[in-house]
Amino acid sequence: GDGWISNKTVSDTLHELAVGAFGALLGMAINSIINLRNKLWVCLLASTIYRYRHIRISAAYIFRIKVDGKYLLVKGRNIKQFHPVGGVYTRLSDSSRFFQDLEILDDQQIPICDTTRHDLRIRVKGLRVHKFLQWFDSNQDREISHWREFCEELIITNVLTAGAFPHINYKFLHRNPLYIHYSNFYGCPEILIHELYELLPTAN
Repeated sequence: GDGWISNKTVSDTLHELAVGAFGALLGMAINSIINLRNKLWVCLLASTIYRYRHIRISAAYIFRIKVDGKYLLVKGRNIKQFHPVGGVYTRLSDSSRFFQDLEILDDQQIPICDTTRHDLRIRVKGLRVHKFLQWFDSNQDREISHWREFCEELIITNVLTAGAFPHINYKFLHRNPLYIHYSNFYGCPEILIHELYELLPTAN
């Protein structure tokens, strides 16, 4: 009768929830295996073929901001081209000892100043790449918020107002597959860690 739920309905609902949960867990497991495989392969190459060579690593994040069917781009500050809102992660001062122990060097191509001094755009010898990747994935002593670049590129430049965007919500979409390639622009082997986020603006 009205207000009563049959045992079959409850059973079907629980079955659907179980199937959905299993599918989500399976998908996460597959992604984790793929990412781990890529990471192991990169670490193997870095510690053998590139053992004593410096590998350039750039760890960055960008926002996908779509307005009226078009994607928002801003003019770069270091490289004169348009790109999505975002930039390289930075490290905290507490990471200095770790960076000294790994003999990590600054990027040669980007001028070092107060705004770029702690950027995660660095050079590290291949035999120490795995330790850097472990450190980065631990989220310790590094930037984990994505507000700074949004503020620097859109709020401070008056593209958007601080009143309309006192804070932002966004969701993680993707991290590029990890691999080593040779950068013709920088003239060295390179690893890119680039993460993509989607801005979630409110209705007002």
